[in-house]
Amino acid sequence: MVPPLVVKQIIIVDCSPVEQEKMTPLMTVLRHTLTCDLRNTTPAIWSRWTGFLRRESRSTPYIRCIKEQREGGITNDSFCISLLTEICTNSSMIIVKTIRTPMYLVGPLLESLPKLKVIYYTRDPRGMINSRSGISKSSDILMVKNAERLCLTMSTDYAYYRTLSEKHPDRIIHVKYESLAHSPMECASMMYKYVDKELVEDINRWITKNTVKAFFIQP
Repeated sequence: MVPPLVVKQIIIVDCSPVEQEKMTPLMTVLRHTLTCDLRNTTPAIWSRWTGFLRRESRSTPYIRCIKEQREGGITNDSFCISLLTEICTNSSMIIVKTIRTPMYLVGPLLESLPKLKVIYYTRDPRGMINSRSGISKSSDILMVKNAERLCLTMSTDYAYYRTLSEKHPDRIIHVKYESLAHSPMECASMMYKYVDKELVEDINRWITKNTVKAFFIQP
């Protein structure tokens, strides 16, 4: 059993100049990626993601280019990046998944990218803390401090989300991990509709295959 979740107060914490400076590289990568301006990103970012990019067949020319350059002892990835840029610009949609990105960064992106839509995805912090406690050997005192820090971060992010959702009601939505786990097909349908896309049959089958428990009946 987990204790009831009680939010005593939601406070928007203005980030310090130091914190803003720390987040500048992240903002730069997000902005360049969302606009397919990959030439102005650090090439090492994409070369480190070759394992992930191999899942997408359209990335094959880039993967082959990187491999050939490495085998030839070439370290300039500019040409390979141009191949990836072409793939990006010819795509009907650019999707970027980020983890633990502060919500105060989302406002400037919404302002500068008028076609941007955001899905703010969260999980109940009690579930997160409970999950971490099973794999972490931290002391109880450290665990409590981490929990307090997590809850403060999440409550601050949620306050920013509420402000942004009032200002951009059609461009940011909140999806909960618990809702997605309980009703994956309904949540997926809602998210696809939100980005003006149709939930095709292939995606329906993938969701069913990966979220429905299989039952085997012995004859």
